[in-house]
Amino acid sequence: MASGLRERKKLDTRRALSDAALTLAFERGLENITREDIANLAGVSLRTFTNYFAGKYDALAYPAA
Repeated sequence: MASGLRERKKLDTRRALSDAALTLAFERGLENITREDIANLAGVSLRTFTNYFAGKYDALAYPAA
């Protein structure tokens, strides 16, 4: 059961980062956002961002579900 919860939390974090990337890209334009901006909007650290995505383009490419 714990691994199920852990996997859901990972998925939630990945989705939050991807959603934040999309939001910021629409608001500011892709060239005007950083990984730090995305992490801040998602409420996580930059280190957490890099655990999930290599860069902002990867976060934007994550399929929405």
